[in-house]
Amino acid sequence: MTDPFHMLILIEELGREFVVWDQDSRIEFKRAVRVPVHADLAIATDEIERIRTETEAGPTNPVFVVPIVDDNGEVIARVTKTLYVRRKRRRGTDTAD
Repeated sequence: MTDPFHMLILIEELGREFVVWDQDSRIEFKRAVRVPVHADLAIATDEIERIRTETEAGPTNPVFVVPIVDDNGEVIARVTKTLYVRRKRRRGTDTAD
């Protein structure tokens, strides 16, 4: 339900000069339900800029915690998503991290 979206948002927002990969994902189930559920998968502009700035010093691993809620707003699960983000290397430069 939440798997590629943070990665896709960052790829779009950061642009072609960045590498963005999914690195880790965990889900913590709180309770079972048989009703529709939803999640807010947006990334705030200031968070995107923080990630962009952090990559100036090297790769970074932003973590996003996403509550999965029912129509009443009750949390039924929590997803923790870790990404790997770095600036692309220019051709002819050292490839060591």
